[in-house]
Amino acid sequence: MITALSIRSFLLIERLDIESTDGFTALTGETGAGKSIILDALGLVLGATASKKLVRKGADQASILAEFALGADSPVWPILSEAGVDASPEETLTLKRVVSATGPARAFVNDQPVSAALLSQLGELLVEIHGQHAASTLMKPSNHRDLLDTYAGNESLIADCGTAWEAYETARDLRAGLEAELARAEEDHAWLVETVEELDTLAPEKGEFDRLSAERGVLMQSEKIAEAAAEAFEAFQAGDVETVLAQASRSAERILRIDGLDAMESELSKAARAAAEALDRALIEAGEASAALESLGLAAVHDPDALEKTEQRIVALRSASRKYGVDADELPAFWAETREKLELCDAPDGSLKKARSDEQAAAARWRTAADRLTKARKAAAKRLETSIATEFKPLKLERTRVKVRFDEISESQSGHAGREKAEFEVETNPGAGFGPLRQIASGGELARFSLALQCVLAETTQVPVLVFDEADQGVGGAVAAAIGSPTGALEGVAITDGETTRWVPLGLIGEEEVRRALGALFGMGGPALAAHDAKPLVRTLLRMGLDTAGLTLDTTLAGYLLDPSDSSYELSDLLGRYTGLRLPEVGVPDGQLDLDGESRDPAVMACHHAAGVYWLVAPMLEALADQGLRTLHDEIEMPLVAVLARMEEAGIGVDVEELTRLRNTLTADCERLRASIQDAAGQEFNVNSTKQLREVLFEKLELTPGKRTKTGYSTDAATLERLRGEHPVVEHLLNYREVEKLRSTYGEGLLAEVHDDHRIRATFNQTVARTGRLSSDAPNLHNIPVRTELGRAFRRAFVPAPGQILLVADYNQIELRCIAHLSGAPSLIAAFEAGDDIHRSVASRTWGVPPEEVTTVLRNRAKMVAYGLAYGMEAYGLARRLDVSTDEASGILESFFEAFPGVRDYMDRSVAEARNRGYTETLFGRRRPIPELASKNFNVRQAGERQAMNAPIQGLAADIFKVALVGIDHGLSAAGLASRLVLQVHDEVLLEVEPTELDQVTELVRVTMGGAFDLRVELAVDLATGATWADAKG
Repeated sequence: MITALSIRSFLLIERLDIESTDGFTALTGETGAGKSIILDALGLVLGATASKKLVRKGADQASILAEFALGADSPVWPILSEAGVDASPEETLTLKRVVSATGPARAFVNDQPVSAALLSQLGELLVEIHGQHAASTLMKPSNHRDLLDTYAGNESLIADCGTAWEAYETARDLRAGLEAELARAEEDHAWLVETVEELDTLAPEKGEFDRLSAERGVLMQSEKIAEAAAEAFEAFQAGDVETVLAQASRSAERILRIDGLDAMESELSKAARAAAEALDRALIEAGEASAALESLGLAAVHDPDALEKTEQRIVALRSASRKYGVDADELPAFWAETREKLELCDAPDGSLKKARSDEQAAAARWRTAADRLTKARKAAAKRLETSIATEFKPLKLERTRVKVRFDEISESQSGHAGREKAEFEVETNPGAGFGPLRQIASGGELARFSLALQCVLAETTQVPVLVFDEADQGVGGAVAAAIGSPTGALEGVAITDGETTRWVPLGLIGEEEVRRALGALFGMGGPALAAHDAKPLVRTLLRMGLDTAGLTLDTTLAGYLLDPSDSSYELSDLLGRYTGLRLPEVGVPDGQLDLDGESRDPAVMACHHAAGVYWLVAPMLEALADQGLRTLHDEIEMPLVAVLARMEEAGIGVDVEELTRLRNTLTADCERLRASIQDAAGQEFNVNSTKQLREVLFEKLELTPGKRTKTGYSTDAATLERLRGEHPVVEHLLNYREVEKLRSTYGEGLLAEVHDDHRIRATFNQTVARTGRLSSDAPNLHNIPVRTELGRAFRRAFVPAPGQILLVADYNQIELRCIAHLSGAPSLIAAFEAGDDIHRSVASRTWGVPPEEVTTVLRNRAKMVAYGLAYGMEAYGLARRLDVSTDEASGILESFFEAFPGVRDYMDRSVAEARNRGYTETLFGRRRPIPELASKNFNVRQAGERQAMNAPIQGLAADIFKVALVGIDHGLSAAGLASRLVLQVHDEVLLEVEPTELDQVTELVRVTMGGAFDLRVELAVDLATGATWADAKG
């Protein structure tokens, strides 16, 4: 066990000492209290990577010391002994890590210097940390078999199975290789026989070709060499060189004998001796030269027969080289290889029979190992099911049962880890039936299941210290009393009038008298109230049956309206920006940890925040008024908060079986496409690995690479589109990516967001899009694809509550109608007023063809042009959408502007006005600053111009839709109807309608949406009903 942990100058911790005893120790605190820092410190002393950044600011070094009390049977002691560290089970084991702010980090065991690697090795034997993401691990069935094996201790069986599988693969590959080689050899038998016979006759030798080529060169020059040598020898003899030199030498000797000249040391005597010696050397060398010339002449005697034989041999080798497609010097190796193939073809039984026998034996050994592993897994599964059931009881899951389902997989898909998959299934209520954990268990149940499993797995470990990080994630109070509490995360409400601030804790809100008082405060007729990020509060109060009509200012929304380009609307930031004030520091001083949590009282923090909102009210209302934004805030954005809160609370119904079926279909399609990709590539590889894909596409298949990134050539969608047609693998890849995105993002992603009541509750955001458009997340229902049939299929899974009908209302071409209104383009307005098919009309005018001759292709292009303009698209972007050249796209845009000149004038006017004012402004007063227009960078400035064209159009469409949304919600409430809004996607709204209210609600929606704003053209609304979203959309 760990008995003590001492931390000094580590991150925010100046000094901390923690002692623990045998048994269970809990370290608790709210988010930000410092629990994770303590875990980081523990990880450091157990061998994690050290960094100078871990040293507390102003300190020279950080140090972490951990003390352990271990039994004599701990595996730690042999390791320490082998490392030469003095340690004994009778004493405390001390691990220490020191990180210097300027030098290297150091590690110690019992005050003796050791390596960080040794600490890491010891750490694995001393402490086991179960992280806060364990529950998400359970969401993946692919992890379940590994968890079961960990529980069962199947490591040695898995190793045996893996070894046997590798041997099986090797034997199988060898047999397959021999069979393939034999098949090729049998196909080429006649050729092999002929080739071997020819090569047997030729009998090429290693290096023969180069040697003969050299000899041939010499033989070709031998006749010339012999003639030249004879001429030189004759000249030498004709000149009688040797006789002349002999006479000269004798004369020199006589000179030296004159009057003792040879014995003198004068200059004359030296010259005479030098002449005599030179003549002697010349006489000797002349004799050698004569002999050499004579020998050369004899050696260079021309042999025409030898040259002809050499040339014939070279021609034969060269001819064989060309015939068999190998270098002449490689002919001997090719001869041997071809002979081996012929021998295999003529007598295949021996080697092939042995290869097949070896494969069968290896397969039998693997199957035996796999069977032993299967048997161990199934036995362990029974034990695991019983153990988890025991752990479920204190976690209030008494009625829940778990079982492990095994699915045998084909031998071709098996491998190192056996031949079955394992998946945990649960039954949350007796008789409900078992189902996959990810589909049946809710978030809280999954967290508790994870905790139970971790506890069971802990029983199998020999590690003396277990750490559970965020073990209660996803559950509340007493697995306690608050599981599933309808009040959610609300702890209370802080209220201030600027002089007195009051805190109403959650416990009091449940009392009738307090609820009545809060109802009067928040409801109609109460004082004007302000809040920061009001929607979560509104949702909570709605669940409690409290009206929130009194909310008249949301400082988050106000901050967004005043500057939609800002990245943060935190209360502290807004206070500093609009008042110069700041929130007081709550909790312990900066640089210290709040370990007991007492100084971070949520009531104190909430009261400070309420005071901050109070001081923001006046300056923010004044700023809104100065920019002409009060009406937008008061009449559209603020009422919309409650509308969106009600939509989030309601959620939209989901047919889980249909969604599961779609997910399973997509999963199967992904597997099929993955196999097609690998078949087309000619090898197995990880299709999702950019690195491996890059190697396959650009190295093995040698396709044309596109843009280069820091890590290599890009394999993004644009690159693959450009490669379409170069190789079949590209088409498979594009299809796979589309299906895989649908599977992971929607097939898996939507299922993960389904609540226990089979509804999905997304969050709608008012302060994200700069144009004023709404967005959604958790999940993002706005991005459900509709362009492909496969993407549209997901709409079949969205259904109304039992006994109700889905009503879908969608603005018809609202962006184009906004363009017509804003530009005043007569021809565009006329087309709408005439009730023409607007895209056909645009195509007719743009391409100059009669409307009846507009093809589907031209109409779709016109549609892209029109909507591209609404989003500020220029020639380059349009070219990519239409798959044409930039020049052609530019010509299309010019034709459009010639057909609708008022649109061009409006676009130019919008850019000019935005450049002059620094912002765009919608007809409702919504502003969007565009500082990019003043940039010196051309690309940035051009992007600003696109925004200036786009913002007024998109902003007006967004404002109109919000007006309609608020109006529909108000109309339903005023009429006392049970029907309700459940979803908003772009310009489309979905309602759950009581069948008896259908006609009334349909008319209410039509009138409200159509009358949301008085455009120069009609605001057309398409309405439809159905049993699913897909049915309503046709």
